[in-house]
Amino acid sequence: MNFCEWCTLMAPNGYFISRCPYCSCYVYTPTRQLLRICLQCKRIFRVEPSSTQYVKDEKSALTRVKYYRTGQHHNEFIAATEQSHTQVTKSIPSISNEQDNREMDPVPPSHRRLLTTLLNEHAGNVPISLQSLKEECERAGLPWKWASHQIEALIRSGRIVCPKPWQAQLVESKPPQTEIPSEHNRVSLTKRLGEIIRETKTSITLAILMSRLGLEEAARLHVEEALEQLVLQGFIFRTRNRCYRWIGD
Repeated sequence: MNFCEWCTLMAPNGYFISRCPYCSCYVYTPTRQLLRICLQCKRIFRVEPSSTQYVKDEKSALTRVKYYRTGQHHNEFIAATEQSHTQVTKSIPSISNEQDNREMDPVPPSHRRLLTTLLNEHAGNVPISLQSLKEECERAGLPWKWASHQIEALIRSGRIVCPKPWQAQLVESKPPQTEIPSEHNRVSLTKRLGEIIRETKTSITLAILMSRLGLEEAARLHVEEALEQLVLQGFIFRTRNRCYRWIGD
């Protein structure tokens, strides 16, 4: 029995401590959920058991992750990883993440509709694990590499939330609109944007604002003009990374 099998079969309630392969942030994941989202860079990746430290419970995992994040403890993490493997077996499987710099084959429009249907069906009311979502996509014939990129984009836009880093849930939203409705004149749109930014209490992106309003890309210009008006009036501040923060009061 190899290391991965031992952890998932003999210690199903244990946790893997690993680093995100994209931003190197320390994270932890249940041994039964090898797919997770990094909450720092919003990328989905598969945990590689050969590069993890194994602990028995979530409290221990959280404590170790917090410790590793406080400073230069990478050597300690490597030593702990080697110790975890030595205690179980010398035969450690290698599970590598797919490289994102390779071009993906063109995906037909029907794939997008199918992914939307799967998300509504399996992640509309309750969270679904990324591992289960991957299995549903593969069962439906959707390439997971493509689907995971779409899910990452939905997470960044606020359309999908992650109750836990290895779960996904679709956020209810109104049907998207391609233009500002007639009842949304400039004054009411500007007022609504101000309300959303003020209630958020942190920086918020243009994509999330448009998602909250149920607007598509065609309405981007109207929203940008309204945001510029709020900036000029001194109610909001635009950061260097083009996020918006309320400073009106």
